[in-house]
Amino acid sequence: YFIMVNFSNFNKDATFKNLNIITNTSANQEEVEKDVYEAYENFLNFLDINKDEAFDKVQLFRQSHGKFAIKQLTWLSSGASTMESSRTWYCFWGMHTLRLLNYPINDKLAHNVITFIKACQNKDGGFSGSPGQLSHLAPTYGAVMALLEIGTEEAYCCINRKSIFNFIKSLSVGDGSFHMHIGGEIDMRATYCAISIASILNLDMDVLFKGTAVWIRDSQTFEGGFGGLPDVEAHGGYTYCAVAGLALLNKLNTIDLTNLSCWLQLKQMPYEGGFCGRTNKLVDACYSFWQGSIFAILKNFTKIEPNFIYPELDAKALEAFTLFISQDPLGGLKDKPGKPCDLYHTCYSLSGLSIAQHYHHKEKVEKVVLMVKVKKKEKKLNEKVKTTKPENINGLLIRQEQGAKWYENTFDDRASDENELLDGDRLKKLEEKADKLWKDDCNIFHKKNNTSAANINWMEIILSKGTFNDKITAMQLSIKKSAVHSLDHLNGLVSICEKKKLRNLYLLLRLLKDLFMSDLLPLDRKLIPFNRRPLAKLKELTNGDSNAINKRLIMWKYESELKNVYYKFIKALDGCSSVVVENIANQSSSFLMDLLMERPERESEILTMLVNQLGNPHKKNAAYIIVLLKKLIDKHPTMKEVVIKEIETLIFRKNIPLKTQQYAVGFLTQIFLNVVEKNVAQQLLKIYFALIKTLLAKENNECKLMDLVIVGVYRVLPYAKDKINDMNKEIESLYKLISVAKYSISMRTLRLVFKSSSIVGTVSDQFYASLYRFMFRDHPSKYQKDFFSLIYDSVKHDLIFERQRAFIKRLFHIALVGLPELAAEALFTVGRLVKTNKNLILLPENQDFDIFKVEKEENNTSDIEVEDEDEVYYDYDIDDKGNIVKLEAQIDQSKFKTPVENNDNEKKKFKITKYYNPHGCNPQYSKAHQNPDVELIHLKKHYHPVVSDFASKLIHKTEIIYKDDFKEDLSIIRFLDRFAFQKSKKSSKNSIKCLAVDSEEYINMNPKKIPLDEAFLHKYACLKLTKSKNVDEDRFSINSDEFDEIIKNFSDKHMVDEEDYSDDNLDIFEKELEDKNKAGRKRKRTSDAEKSLYEVLKGVDTEEPEDSEEEVGFGYDDNDSGDSDNDSGDSDNDSEGNDDDSEGNDDDSEGNDEDDGEDVDMIGSDNNLDDENE
Repeated sequence: YFIMVNFSNFNKDATFKNLNIITNTSANQEEVEKDVYEAYENFLNFLDINKDEAFDKVQLFRQSHGKFAIKQLTWLSSGASTMESSRTWYCFWGMHTLRLLNYPINDKLAHNVITFIKACQNKDGGFSGSPGQLSHLAPTYGAVMALLEIGTEEAYCCINRKSIFNFIKSLSVGDGSFHMHIGGEIDMRATYCAISIASILNLDMDVLFKGTAVWIRDSQTFEGGFGGLPDVEAHGGYTYCAVAGLALLNKLNTIDLTNLSCWLQLKQMPYEGGFCGRTNKLVDACYSFWQGSIFAILKNFTKIEPNFIYPELDAKALEAFTLFISQDPLGGLKDKPGKPCDLYHTCYSLSGLSIAQHYHHKEKVEKVVLMVKVKKKEKKLNEKVKTTKPENINGLLIRQEQGAKWYENTFDDRASDENELLDGDRLKKLEEKADKLWKDDCNIFHKKNNTSAANINWMEIILSKGTFNDKITAMQLSIKKSAVHSLDHLNGLVSICEKKKLRNLYLLLRLLKDLFMSDLLPLDRKLIPFNRRPLAKLKELTNGDSNAINKRLIMWKYESELKNVYYKFIKALDGCSSVVVENIANQSSSFLMDLLMERPERESEILTMLVNQLGNPHKKNAAYIIVLLKKLIDKHPTMKEVVIKEIETLIFRKNIPLKTQQYAVGFLTQIFLNVVEKNVAQQLLKIYFALIKTLLAKENNECKLMDLVIVGVYRVLPYAKDKINDMNKEIESLYKLISVAKYSISMRTLRLVFKSSSIVGTVSDQFYASLYRFMFRDHPSKYQKDFFSLIYDSVKHDLIFERQRAFIKRLFHIALVGLPELAAEALFTVGRLVKTNKNLILLPENQDFDIFKVEKEENNTSDIEVEDEDEVYYDYDIDDKGNIVKLEAQIDQSKFKTPVENNDNEKKKFKITKYYNPHGCNPQYSKAHQNPDVELIHLKKHYHPVVSDFASKLIHKTEIIYKDDFKEDLSIIRFLDRFAFQKSKKSSKNSIKCLAVDSEEYINMNPKKIPLDEAFLHKYACLKLTKSKNVDEDRFSINSDEFDEIIKNFSDKHMVDEEDYSDDNLDIFEKELEDKNKAGRKRKRTSDAEKSLYEVLKGVDTEEPEDSEEEVGFGYDDNDSGDSDNDSGDSDNDSEGNDDDSEGNDDDSEGNDEDDGEDVDMIGSDNNLDDENE
C-alpha cells in the first residue's frame, strides 16, 4: 500500500482551459481528461472505496502485473507480429518489470531468455532484434540489460566485452554521434545506447566518445529540451537520452539546465499527473520514466553543483496517475484510458512509479512504512474477528432435482413500477448480501458433493491435467448437475470461446449453445437483472421468512449473473462469425440464429449482430447470413418489420461499404409478402426510394445496388396499391434515373413506372415520352425480349392513336437498321399490336413509292413563317393516284394554353413542321399518324427471308405466327454455326433444325417444309453437297499437269530461248511453282488432319507437333485463307449457357468440321450459283 498525503490531482480546477477557441489539440485534451476521470471513478468502484479513503487504500497489483510480464515473455499474440525486430527489447522489458515488482523468476524462464538472446548475437559483437537479423544498437542495449537483470553466471558468459567494444566503435560517425546499425540512421537514441552499454560494461569511454558531449549539447533546443538531432523539435525520449548520456559522461554542466528544468515542469500534466512527450501532446504513461527520471538525475547533480536549483517533481501526482489510471487490476499497465495494456508501458510506468517513490523525502518514506505495518496488523486482527460460518447455517438453500431445470422452481418476480425498485446504497448492500449468500451456498454444495477424497481428486486432476475434451466434459456434467452452483465453470467455458482458438471452437461452441438452450435459458421469458426485481416488497413476498428471503436473493443474483455470462457468450459467437475459417464462421452465425429463434433472451442484440454480419468481408459468409435471415422470417413472420428496421439502420449507417448495402438490399428483395402486409410493403418502399435518392446524389447510377433496388420496388409495388398515390414525388425521381442509368436499370425502371401507373389506372405522358426516347438506344440482345414486351404492353394500353402511330413508326426504324433477330422481333411486335387495332398501319397505295425522293423534295422546300400564337403543322400524304399532297394538322385548341402577349404586342414567329419528325421528344406530336409506313416496302426487300416475310405479311394484313426464339434462331452466330455444319447448342422443338446441314436427310427434305431461316442453307446443301467428289475442283488452277509441264520446261530451259525470255521472267514462274508445290503439300497434310479435327480441338496431340498449327488449318497461304474461318466456332467449348452475357458469344461447338477447305474453295469457284445466292 502507498500513502499519499495532500493529493490534489483529478481536480476540475486543473483541467484544460480552451479560452473558447476549439482546436484539435483542445478537443483531444478535453476528451482525455474526461476519460481519466471516468477511469478514476471506475477504479474506485472496483476497489469498493470512496474518494476520501482512496489514497489510503490504493493498491499496486503486484501479482497480476508479474503474471502479465511472465505471459508476455512466454507467449505473444498475433498482434505483436510488428514487433518482430524488437524481441530482445521484450526480454529487457519483461525482466526489468519482474525485478521492479520483486517477482520470483524461475530458472527455466531465465534460461529460456538467455538461450534466445544467444541466438540473436552476431559475429560482429552486436545483437539483433530477432535471430537472423542485422546487429543493431537498440537491441544490443536491450539484450545486455536483460542479461544483467537476470544476473546469473550463465547470463554474464553471453557478454563479450571486446566484441561489443568493436561493434560500438564501428558505428561511430566521427563527430560524436553514432549509427543505429551499419549505414543506418543517426539520432540521440543510438548515442545513449552506446554510452549506457559502454558505461555498464566498463569499456574505454574516452576512446569511444570523443566529441559526443559537444554533439549532444548542440541538440538542445531554445525551449530547453533535446531533439533527436541538432535543430529538430524537443522530445521527451530524446531529452532523457541526452541528459542521461551527459550524466554518464560527467558533462551535465555543458548544457542550459535552467531552460531544461522549465521545459520539464511544463511537461507534467496539471490534471492527469502524468507526463506528455512533446508540447501540445497528450499524456502518456511511458513518459513517467522518460521525463520523471530526469528530475532524479538533476536532483542528484546537486551533489556536484550545490548551488543548482533542481526542478521539483510532483511525485504524488505521478503515483496517482500510475496507480489509479494506468494500471489494470487484471494485470499490466497502459498508455492512457481506452488503450490496451502492453509490456512496454508496463515496464516504464513501473519505472516511473519507482522514481516517484524514491523521490519522497525520508520522513515521508518512513511514514509509508509505518502505515503499512499498521495496516497489516489491522488486517490480521480483522481476520481473527471474522466468523468462518456462512449466514445460511441451516445447510444448502438451493437444491436442483435430477432432470429438473433451475428456472422451473425459481421466482420470476419483476418490478411492476418504480416504487418497487431500490437504488443507491440500499440496492448495493442488498446485492452484496445476495452475492455472499450465493457463494456460501456454492461452497456448501461443493463440499457435500465432494465428500470422498477420490471424487475430489478426480475433479482436480481432470480440471488441471486432463485433455481439453475431458475438461469441458467435466464442466458440462457439473453444470447439468446444478446450474446455480456451477456458474464459474460456465464462465470459464465462455472465456475459452472469447480467445478464438480455432482448434477448440468446433466442439465448444456447439456444447455451449446446447447448454444454454436445453438447461439454462427459459423458454417463454427473458432473464431479469437484479436491479429490476421488486426488492422494496421483498418481505411482503416472503411473509418475512428469512429462509425464503435468502432463497430469492440467491436465485435473483444467479439469474442476473447468468444474463451477463450469456451476453459474453453471444459476443464471443459474434466474434467467431468473423474468423477466416468459413466453417467456424457459418457455424457461429447459425448458432446465433438458433438462439434468436428459440429463446427470447437478448434477441435484439443477436439480431443486430447477425445483420451487421452482412458486412462480412468474406462474401460466402455474408451470403450465408441472408439464408439465415430468410429462415428467421419464414419461421416468425411477425418479425418482418423488426428485421427490416434493423436492415434499414445498417443500410443508412455512415461510411457503410457499397457491398454491404448490396447484400442488405439483396435480402430485402427476397422477402415474400402477402396482401395483408401493407405496412411492411410501405416500409420497404420508403427504404428503396430513399436509397435511390442517395445513389442519384452520389452519381452511383450504374452500380449493381441500383439494379437490386429497382427489382425490389417492382416486387413490393403490388402490395402497396393504396399508398402509390402518396408517392408521386418518389416516382417522379425515377424519370431522372431512366435518362442517366445504364440500359438494364433504365429498362427495369421503365417497367416499374409502367406497372405503378397501371395500378393507379392512368399512364402519364411523361412515361410515354421517356419510353419513346429510350427506343433510340442500342438494345443488347440480352434484354431484347423484355424491351419488346414493354413496348407491346405500353402501346396496347395507350388510348391516343397519334402516339400509338409514333411508336409503330419507331419500331419500323429499329427494324430498318437492326440485325435480323432485332428486326424480326420488332415486326412481330407490330403484328401483335395490329391485332388490337388494324388501323395502326398506314400503307401507301403506290407500292413503288420512293421515300428518298419525298425526303429530297421536302428538304428543298423552304420553311414558311407565320404570325400566329400556335404552331401549325404541315405534312405530306399520298392521294388515291399516288401523288404527294400537303396536309395541315387539325389541332385541338383546348389542349393548349393561350400564351400571354408581350407588352409591345409583337407576335412570335414559329417555324412550321411540314413532315414527320422522327427526332421529336413527344411522340404525340410527331405527325406519324399522317404518314404512310413506306418502311415496310423496304423491309419487304430485306436480305433475311424471315424479316422479308414478316414485312410482306404486315403489308397484306396477314397474321404473323412465330413460336421460336428470335435471338436463338436468327442470330448471326447460329447461322455461322449451321453453315460450318455444327450441331445446335440447344435442342429445338423443330426437328429439322436439329439435322446436320450436310446430312442426307436434310438434303432430301421437301423445300416447303424447310423454315425460312433455314432456306438458304438447304438450297446451298442441295446445290453444293450433292456434287460428285470425283469432279476435279481445281480444273482451272495452276496445279494442272499441262501447266506444270510448261513451267518445268521453262525452269529447265528446254523450251526457252534466252533472247525471248529473260532470267527475271523465269524467276517469277519458278517462284510460283515452288509456292504451289508447297501449298499442295499443305493440302495433303490438312486433309489428314481434318478427319480428326474434333480430337485436336479437344486437346489430343497430333503426330507431327512441329506442324500442328498447319494441320488444324491455321497456317494456310493466301489461296487457302478461307479454310481457317470455319474453325472459329470451336474456340470456346465452355461457353454454353452464357449467351446472355454478350451478343455473339455462343462459341460452343460439338460438331466436327469435315472437308473444311474443300467447301470453302467450292463457294468461290462454283459457277452454278446465281448472283443472289452468292
